[in-house]
Amino acid sequence: MTETQLEQAQLDAERDAKEFKLMLLLLLASRVEFRVDVGRFYIDGDSVSITTIREYVRRIETRIGKRLTKLTDQLDRGVIETAEWRREFERNVTSAHVLTAALALGSIRAAISNADVQARIDSELDYARGFGKDVDKGKAGTGPQIASRARSYLLAAAVTYGILEQRIRTLLTGYTECRRIRRASESCPGCIAYSYRWMAIEDMPPIGSLTCRQKCRCYLEYR
Repeated sequence: MTETQLEQAQLDAERDAKEFKLMLLLLLASRVEFRVDVGRFYIDGDSVSITTIREYVRRIETRIGKRLTKLTDQLDRGVIETAEWRREFERNVTSAHVLTAALALGSIRAAISNADVQARIDSELDYARGFGKDVDKGKAGTGPQIASRARSYLLAAAVTYGILEQRIRTLLTGYTECRRIRRASESCPGCIAYSYRWMAIEDMPPIGSLTCRQKCRCYLEYR
């Protein structure tokens, strides 16, 4: 990503954080802090639970998913052109990854300046642009099919959070072990094999690295 693209991505993510009421990322009150030494948010000295973080991730997926559905409906009705749809699709995919990365790294600014986040966004946008070309050529199917496929790209944003959370806990915190918690009955064989077993953090395959890849709904607990 270029400097201009990074600056725009930060502005977009900050705007979306306000719209989605992601209060942890807005850092509007002194009662909210992110402790790098343990990789967690705290409110009034109490740590924010993984349940709350996962709810934030779901909110990001849901709100941006609805936005993409609306955009696709506008495209289907001829209200907007494919070029505008493609720009907004890529902007929203980028914002989703920045916001989920920020939940792992402590702030939107930290996410934007992180090389791993930038590389992950570049990789995801490569896939997204292939989809955008299919839309341009009329090869992406009907409006509902386009909307469904567009929303599927948001699944990788949750994986971004899981990957970065694991890295920060490996590098910057005192945690040494983790276990995989499955959240989907159709989990792949790899997720099933690794689930609920405590092991060294570095031995745990990262979220999204097994057969289910970006569709993985697992998360990690640490100790």
